[in-house]
Amino acid sequence: MKIYPSLFLMTTLIMLHFNSLNAQSKFLVGGSLSFSQNKFKSSTVENIQKSQSISPEFGISIKSTFLLGLRFSHFQTKTNGDLNLRNQYYGIFARYRHPIGNKFNFIGEFGPSYNRQKTFGSNNKDEIKSFLLRLSPGFEFKLSKRWLIITKWGLFEYRKLIERSPSSDQDATSLGFNLDARNLSFGLNFYFGGKE
Repeated sequence: MKIYPSLFLMTTLIMLHFNSLNAQSKFLVGGSLSFSQNKFKSSTVENIQKSQSISPEFGISIKSTFLLGLRFSHFQTKTNGDLNLRNQYYGIFARYRHPIGNKFNFIGEFGPSYNRQKTFGSNNKDEIKSFLLRLSPGFEFKLSKRWLIITKWGLFEYRKLIERSPSSDQDATSLGFNLDARNLSFGLNFYFGGKE
């Protein structure tokens, strides 16, 4: 999937082009951080699993109701200090917002993404690559004119998956409508530039 660096570059150039046409454009900087630690204990063994992720995103408002952006996410899990999962995600998104009163915006976000996951075992390394198209409705809550809290629900999803491992190779395609609460995400966004 070497096409993704090209798509990232093309989207960045489009964003810069729109900014040059409209000096009132606002830029978005945001994302999320997470860290968790779990302890699994039995009569014979005790395992400590630590997970951490960082997910920055950047965008530019094309209009007051429309934004184009880029997103990157890095997630990894270690058990007893040994790396056993690494996940990297690259995405391009378009976000439409509709104001609801003075403090809330309803949003709809759509875009493609590429995901690369590696699982490290004692004797092997599995790799899963997937291409996704996702539609996520959600809300923005305005803390101020510049700061917003955003929540989204990854609801509709098309996924093309390619798995390669020493034991098996498989390709799969799925189209889904998912109500799982684990698809709910929260983040913090900051807008700068343009008029207040």
